[in-house]
Amino acid sequence: MHAAQLLLLLACASLANAAPMPVIRWLVHDFPPYEIASGKDKGEGIADHYREALIRHFPQYQHVVEQVSVQRREEMMRRSDQPMCAITMFKNAEREVFARFSRRPYQYLLPPRLIALPDVAKSLGAAQAGEDISLVKAVANGQHLIGLHPRRRFGSAIDSQLQQIQQRQPDALRYFQETGEASLSNLLSLLSKGRFDLTLGYTSEVEYLRRKHPELPTLTFLPIQGSGQLLPGHVSCNRTPIGEALIADVDRLDDHAQLEESVRSEYEALLTVEERRRYQKLHPGIK
Repeated sequence: MHAAQLLLLLACASLANAAPMPVIRWLVHDFPPYEIASGKDKGEGIADHYREALIRHFPQYQHVVEQVSVQRREEMMRRSDQPMCAITMFKNAEREVFARFSRRPYQYLLPPRLIALPDVAKSLGAAQAGEDISLVKAVANGQHLIGLHPRRRFGSAIDSQLQQIQQRQPDALRYFQETGEASLSNLLSLLSKGRFDLTLGYTSEVEYLRRKHPELPTLTFLPIQGSGQLLPGHVSCNRTPIGEALIADVDRLDDHAQLEESVRSEYEALLTVEERRRYQKLHPGIK
């Protein structure tokens, strides 16, 4: 046997005996401008870009991107023994049971706002007084309804208020199924048609939509009681050995600060001038 043939056989045997590359399933859903899972801008969201940067940093894993609904993503991460990770699942005590979150946030978001048409906003006494709005009090008189997507989370303080309403006054919450890229746009359309009076969302979401759909109605954004100043975003993986290993790798990244800066720049570009000033004042990484 020639030496070249022997080397080839040895190489093939080595490949055959090599351990298979561990697979990471990245679960994404339509959450513009963070994750854009459909349409002509597919893959061009802020979190999409960050996820792709992580994939380039970790070639030791085989990365598979899979589109799912918010509800399906949480069910899969909770129940599956396969490694699954997400970029836009916010950290809370309930989720920490089945998911490990990166130690350092890759992004900080301004908190969600209560969104209303101007006339409805004027009817809320706290808004008139310049105070933060209690969601529980906003619907207490039975005159206002809140429209939402099921399973969407906004941080512990807001989620707690919604849970109180669900327990005390469930008819005040109207749930609508997700419809992909146009989810928030559809909610805002229903809001303008009077199907409900209030909804929740991020101003950056609305600004992104307004650039694509300038026909969106004039909206008022109201601060929500207890929502805090900034909401941290973490990478998360379900508690499997490979998922835990990937989070540990994220925590050890030497140039994570550079990735954070890139995410922050993209995010700031979507804020109004007023919101950008507020964000830069509150961000812990901006002196």
